[in-house]
Amino acid sequence: MAGLAECGRLLGLVHDIGKIKPAFQARLRGSRMDVSHSGEGARLLQERGGAFGGMLAGTVAGHHGRLPNPARLAQRIASAERLDPPDWLTLVTPLPPERLINCGPDRARLSFRAQFLVRFLYGCLTNADDRETAAWQSEALGLAEALPRPTALAPTMRDAFDRHVAGLAADGPVNAVRARVLAHVRDMAAERPGLFTLTVPTGGGKTLASLGFAIDHAMAHGMTRLVHVAPFTSIVEQTAEVFRRVLGEETVLEHHSAFDPGREDESEREQRRVAGASWDSPVVVTTAVQFFKSLFAARKKRCRKLPSLAHAVIVVDEAQTMPRGFLRPCRAALTELAEGYGATVILCTATQPALTVEAGFRAPEALKGARELAPDPSLLHAALRRVRVRDLGPQSDGEVAARLRAARQALLIVDNRRQARRLFDAVALTEGATHLSTLMTAAHRRQVLALVRERLKAGQPVRLVSTSLVEAGVDVDFPLVMHAAAGIDSLAQAAGRCNREGRMERWMERLGELLVFRSEHPAPPVVED
Repeated sequence: MAGLAECGRLLGLVHDIGKIKPAFQARLRGSRMDVSHSGEGARLLQERGGAFGGMLAGTVAGHHGRLPNPARLAQRIASAERLDPPDWLTLVTPLPPERLINCGPDRARLSFRAQFLVRFLYGCLTNADDRETAAWQSEALGLAEALPRPTALAPTMRDAFDRHVAGLAADGPVNAVRARVLAHVRDMAAERPGLFTLTVPTGGGKTLASLGFAIDHAMAHGMTRLVHVAPFTSIVEQTAEVFRRVLGEETVLEHHSAFDPGREDESEREQRRVAGASWDSPVVVTTAVQFFKSLFAARKKRCRKLPSLAHAVIVVDEAQTMPRGFLRPCRAALTELAEGYGATVILCTATQPALTVEAGFRAPEALKGARELAPDPSLLHAALRRVRVRDLGPQSDGEVAARLRAARQALLIVDNRRQARRLFDAVALTEGATHLSTLMTAAHRRQVLALVRERLKAGQPVRLVSTSLVEAGVDVDFPLVMHAAAGIDSLAQAAGRCNREGRMERWMERLGELLVFRSEHPAPPVVED
């Protein structure tokens, strides 16, 4: 966005102006008096920076903690000393960026763009301030620097992706479709940055296709990184593992609350901590909670990530899971990143949510001008049909458990942890009985899924009972899936865990089966506001 560099430079110059106060100088010489220094720069901006400069005063006042609310900001400014700028500081009144000027009379749009801009600049200021402080401390303490991690997508990463793709088998109808999707998506990489959709049925190769597009698109338009956003930690872990296998360990930052860094030494942990604080990595794989909270945060811990979203390729995986109650602000923020900050946003799913005016989304944030990356999604769905769906009607827990015991390889998905545990206990003595839950640690979930995949591949009995965490994006391939009655998007995602590779159709001339039943212990209804 034009004008942001000048705004950032101004904030960098004035944010610590309060340190020239005699009281703060005395503190630098050893005084133990607690002296604040952030209010003075905020006061200078408010009094001499014009209307737009005054709007940025909160970024300076809160650069050591969080953006203050208007009352707190007024209090901080009132208690600050009035300082004259030093001779080396020429205070130029900043002009509002054109993106704010061009809002016209739409005050709601102006307010949204203004608050987003303030938090973006706040993230720039706090990230730069923390990095400079860390660099000074390292130099003062004589700490050895670790080997630098890569921070942006590079041509060598495209070469690594090409080598990986060249080694993939192209046998069978499913892999042929995946190869066609990947080739088509990569051909679209020269398209101008902006809003895209990627609508591919489950098992159609969306993960690799989105990575290939991101790398090619970044190389074509000078973009910096891929930020891959997924709704569940199980998908984040699996996606990060795929990306690391393709691009290398140092290229991928996996960022979520359950991440286990393993056997990293102290310098590697510190580098990962710094990269995680600012998402300064070529590929970031994170949860939707981390991502959307950062887009609307007031604390510097989260706002520090915002600068890394400019000129980034942002893939929102399983886009249908965006919470309905927050759909409008989430859509508005994604559009703002694409239109105002040079980002490309891709809504990636097998069941694309109705976010356009034509589809019935009657809100100002409705998707406009999004381009589809996949080659004819309706034909893809027909080509990748591998599952037959059957309604069993009402089923007791005993009937469900009996069906699971009778099947050699089956996945059972229910809508709450308590019922999942009860059904697992009912089949626990059956060979291959396994349980998966969000209450498990990340390492435990990975261990369970690895065992399940190993037994499936070897043709051994495996009966997995899980909550909905397994239904979207998790790479497992069962001949039979049973699912408690749910929304059509959940059932479509669960079907992607059934006959995923199309082996049943190819080897046995039949489809996998998704059995839908009405549980005697349904989850409580969701109450809409």
